[in-house]
Parts: sequence; C-alpha cells; structure tokens
Amino acid sequence: MPNRLVPVLLTVLLVYGCANAAGVDEDLFRIQTYDEVILKDGTSLKGTIIETDDKAVVKIRLPSNASRIIQKEEIRETKRKSGPDNILDNITTKYGNDPVNLAANVRHALSQYGGIEAKALAVLEKASAKGHKDILILLCERYLNAGKTSEAEGAAKRLIEHNSGPDGQRLLGLALSSMGKNEEALAALKKAKELAPEDEDVLVALAQVQLAMGKADDAKKVFDDALAKNPNLASANVGLGYVLLRNGSFAEAAQAFEKVPSNAPKPQLIKAKIGLGACKIMLKDFDAAYKLGDEALTMDNRSSQAYGIKGFARLMTGDAAQLPTAFRYIDESLHEDPNNPRMKIIKAVALDRAAQFDDVNGKGAEAKTKRDEAAKILAEMDGIKTNDAWIKYLMAELRYEQKEYDLASSGFEEAAQLAPNFAPAHQAKGALLLRSRKWTEAADSYKKAIALDGSKADHYAGLGLAMLGATNLPEAQKQFKKALEIDARNVPALCGLGYIANYEKDEKRASEMFQQAIAADGTCAYAADALARIFAQRDLQFDYLTFENNADPAGWSAKGGRQVKATVANGAILFYGSQGMTGSGKIEYHTPLEARDFVRLEADFQVSPENAGILGLRIASRAGSAVNFELEFGKDNAKHIAYRFRDYSGTPPDWHALPDPWPDSGRVRLAIETQDLKTGMVELFVNGVSKGKLPLKLTNPTRITAGIVCELPEKEAIDAKVDNIALLRRKLPDVEGPKSGELIPTDPKQAPKEEKK
Repeated sequence: MPNRLVPVLLTVLLVYGCANAAGVDEDLFRIQTYDEVILKDGTSLKGTIIETDDKAVVKIRLPSNASRIIQKEEIRETKRKSGPDNILDNITTKYGNDPVNLAANVRHALSQYGGIEAKALAVLEKASAKGHKDILILLCERYLNAGKTSEAEGAAKRLIEHNSGPDGQRLLGLALSSMGKNEEALAALKKAKELAPEDEDVLVALAQVQLAMGKADDAKKVFDDALAKNPNLASANVGLGYVLLRNGSFAEAAQAFEKVPSNAPKPQLIKAKIGLGACKIMLKDFDAAYKLGDEALTMDNRSSQAYGIKGFARLMTGDAAQLPTAFRYIDESLHEDPNNPRMKIIKAVALDRAAQFDDVNGKGAEAKTKRDEAAKILAEMDGIKTNDAWIKYLMAELRYEQKEYDLASSGFEEAAQLAPNFAPAHQAKGALLLRSRKWTEAADSYKKAIALDGSKADHYAGLGLAMLGATNLPEAQKQFKKALEIDARNVPALCGLGYIANYEKDEKRASEMFQQAIAADGTCAYAADALARIFAQRDLQFDYLTFENNADPAGWSAKGGRQVKATVANGAILFYGSQGMTGSGKIEYHTPLEARDFVRLEADFQVSPENAGILGLRIASRAGSAVNFELEFGKDNAKHIAYRFRDYSGTPPDWHALPDPWPDSGRVRLAIETQDLKTGMVELFVNGVSKGKLPLKLTNPTRITAGIVCELPEKEAIDAKVDNIALLRRKLPDVEGPKSGELIPTDPKQAPKEEKK
C-alpha cells in the first residue's frame, strides 16, 4: 500500500537538567516484597508479619502458610516489606529536617518509580513551608511536569524572594512560557543569564523560549556563543542540536549531538541520545534510532522521550508487522508523560496508519474505529497553542488524510515557516497547491524543497507536475527525467512522461511509461485509466481487476486445489495454508477467452523466495482444444524468476531461469504479452521491463484460459498474495469502456501521488 506518511520534524522538548543526586541514600531505595525477621544467630525468616496483642513477641506467617512466634529478645533486626510509597515515607521520616537530602532523595525516587508523583508533590509542598532553595526548585519542576503552571509561577517567585540566584528567574521563565506569556518569560530568562552568563540550564531554558517564539536564529546564537568559549560544553552542543533539529537541519544536528562525549553528565547524555535518535529517524536510519532509544532507557528507564523514539522509529518503517511494537512504546511514552502533545499526535498518526492497513485488508469497521480515535485526539490538539513545527506538520498530515485540505494547507504553511529548512513541509505545501491549480506557487514550494534536499525524486516529480500544469512541457519533461535518475520507479514522473508522450501522440512511449507506472505501483488508478483510454484507440479492452467487495470479477473463477485453494479476500487473490500428504496439483484463478483476443496478462505477486511452491502467470489451452499448450511464468520451485512451457512439439515442460532472482522482498510484477498468439511469439516482462521474446510452436490455438497458477509439494505451507491483475484483450463489441479515440484525462492534477507528501 502507498506509504502516505512522510518524514516528520521529530523534536524533543528541551528539558532542564536534573540536580546532582550526590545525597541519595541507597539504603532507602531497597524494594522489599516481603517482611523479614533476622534472628541473632543469623537465621532469616521471610513472610508476612501478623500483628498480635503480645508486645513481647513477633508472629510471622511463612510461605508454607505455617506461622511462627519468636520472642523479641531473640531478634536482631526486623524489616518490613516496602514499595515506592513506603520509600517516600522512609525518606520523609529520615530527612524531614534535612531539606538538601530530602530534595535529592525525592528526586531520585521520582526518577525510579511511577505512580508516586501526587504523593511526592504533597511531600514537597509540605516541606516548602520553610522556603529552602532545593525544595522549591524541585517543587517548581514538578509543578511544571504536572502542567500546574500557576503553582509553578508561585514557587518560582518564592525562590526569587529567597535570593536563589539564576534558578528562580530560570524557572519563572519556563512557567511563564508554559502559560503562553513568552515576552515575560524572555525577560525573566535574560535576567537569569545576567546573573549566570555561562549557566548551562539557563542557556537551555533561554533557547527553549526563543524557539517557542519562533526565534530560531536567536536560540542558535545562544549556543554558538557558549561553544565559542568552550567547544566541549555538553549542554551547549545538546542545545544546538535541538535548535538545528527543529529547524530541519538534521545532518548538522546529528553532528552536534555526536560531539557530546560519553563521560558527559548523565542528563545531557540522555538528551543527546534522544536528539540523535530523532535525527536518525529523519535520515531514515530507523534501526540506529531504535538502538539509541534503548541506550537512553538504560540510563533512565522512565524516559518518555526515549520510549517515543523507539515507538516512532518502528512506526516510520512503514511495515504493518511493526505497528504493535510501535503502539506499545508510544503507549509507554504516554504512560510516563500523559500530557506530552508530541506523543499524543504521534499516537493519532499511528492510529491513522493502522487504519490504512485495515482498509487494505478489508477491515472497514476496525479502520473506522481507529480513525475515530485519531480524530478525537486531533480535536483535543486543536485547543493547544503551540509554535512547535513538527506538531503543526503532523496535524496538517492528519487533516490531509481527512480531506480537510484548507486546514492541511495552512498547517503545512505554518510548519514551513517555523522550520524553514524542513524540506517535506515545503513539499507538502506544494502538493496542496497543485491540488488548487496554483502552478506558480506550487513550483516555488518544490524549488525550495529541492534547494534543501536535492536527493528526493518526489521533489523533482512535483516540480514537473507544476510545470505541466503551467503548460511548460519541456521544463516538465526535464524535471520528470531528473526524478527518474534518482528513482527509476517514481510513479508521478512516469505518469508525467506518459502524459507528455500521449500529448505528442507517441502512443508506444506513452504505453511504456504507464505500464512502468503500474509495475511500480499496481494501485495506480491514473495509469490504469490512461492505458484503458490509449488501448481503446486500437479497439483493445483493458480489464483491471479490483475485487470489489471481495467478489470474483465477471468471468473469473478459481479451479483446483486441495487443502490450499485460490481465495478472494482483502481485495486480492490469496493462497494460504499447509498442503497435505500429497501435492496440490495446479491451483488456478483464471478466465476463458478466445486465443485471438489475448494480448497481455500481468499481476503483482508476493511470496517468500524461500517457499518451495510455484506461483505465476499461466496461459493454456482449455480442455478439449485441438492444440495442447501451456506457458507459465513466475517463481519456480527454487528462488528464480523462470518460465516453462509445453507447445506443439510436446516437450515436457521444464523451468528456464531468467538472470533475475526472485527478490528478497518477495514482491514483483510479471507480464506476458503477444501481438498475435497464433504466431507463438510471446514477450516476458519483469517490473515493466522486457526480458526477451519466447517463440512457441503453436498451430492456430482457439479457446484458452489466462490467469494465475499456484502449485505446492506435499507438506508445504504458503502465504502468498496476487493483486492488481490486468488483462488486455481485443475489444468485444458489447463491452462498455472508454470510447475509441478518446484521449486520457488532460488535467495533470489527476496524476496519482502528486499529493504524496
């Protein structure tokens, strides 16, 4: 299925660094899932302590359910079972009058355990009455994390009253920015920078607010100035990386993150790995991104951003098999940070992607449920004010999928303004301008995309379509050819060249281009319609099987098979299951026709090269025909693309392998074509490219069948799909279709995938 989700501007919120946990008391963090009584002789009894009225003894129920009563004078130590809540109690009991160690240990507990946030906040609120700096800093941070911006502002102002140095102004700036008061936030952070010109946390917070205000150049200058003084400053390299990432400069951002040394402070190292993972996703190195997410989680197993990197890396592969893993990590991320707008919108994108796969597999009800859930998230996001380019981009992407093109267009425009170096935003903007027939503006957007990233075939193809719309055919042809130099299977470029060839009345060239477009994407309705109209000019009928409602098209049917049969399901022909103790024989899905009417048969095949079964195209004499012949072209019982035939000579068919192996992906489009079957000359095509002609010895064949064949040896399992079957025949008088002489559509915006972003 077409991959409609394009690379997005994945960035991670610049978070403030954690305080040094030098005061962590490791003894307080031992989770004990049982009570334990240790006797003076060293004996340890583990179980559940039961309260009794006798204060001189301790009663413990052992795992065997037996109970034992021990005199307290025999006991050296008693340990009660404890969980995260107990740990907070223990911290408060031990360090209630020691705010420095109380803050350090509460901070550590929050980094280790979930579900204790509310209780930790209550502990900090109570302890903050004395106005200690460390407690107020942590309290303010927790308020910000919980979205309690007014409370965070109050805590920051109390810090300032206690002359806390830059921390109060820094946290006040973050609180004000979270409330949308960016000008006031900027003023507070400039005061913080005056108090501590080289404080790493202050620099990061200042740049974060400047980014939120759309002042990317100012944010970059903050880190450039810091690095000019100290090129090895970890936080400045991390901060610079995020600025470049948000600006769409992914390779440069990766270089900044890679400069952070492995011995950098842990919080900076975690952020560097997460930022580098985001860059790897944008550069399509998904495995590397996933690994970086793992590395970040080894340092902080509750990092929402690290889970998000892993989830998005799996989502961006475009592989349906990876969707469950993607959802698992996205949900883990939201579990750790339920209010993270980035992960909310990624969840909506994942739901939309899953719905697309459900549609392809004929699961309409499941697809609707997922789209409804995605729409609900999108509606919630509409109420969030943000200058985050990638959130704007993803929301526009979802609007596009919902066919809300005006909202999508404005969203892509905002994303392009916020991230001027992000080529996909300009490409997406150009695609929607094509839809609106604004050829000049569309061309400008694609030119910007090309200037930022000249390696993408779709950028040149989009520019070609804009030139085509402006009737500048020479320039359009030039851009389409550039696209094909990068990607010989680029569908918009192939369709564009087909359109130009048809306009120039070069029917042969037009047919070749549209055939290659269908070979690249069997779902390309524009190419299929264009071919139908071109062929109609020669009184040829182009049948394109869509298997609507999972029903057999008129005249087509299955034949043969035992345990495994040809089944119409999920909009395709499926061969699925395990063969029994004997071979399957020929399992066919075909249609009868007069031999003189046959011109071309083609289809998309998908089966593992490791499968020992046979799968391919087949044309053959019908039973009772005067001439017995058959030709099969597809995957042989090994890993080859091959053909075998029986003709008038009667030679038993044997496989003849082409130089092309069956691809590792398992996907290939094959075709058989003849100008006149009675002459016996047929031509074989792989992915739209001719592999040569095969002369058969035939004597005026009459009735034939044309279709798909599968054959399995005993005990062999198969999971194969055949889709986008096309049959070209000489036109029957009573068949409706494009009228002879009717040209293909002249509106270039109808060409497929010009809107693919």
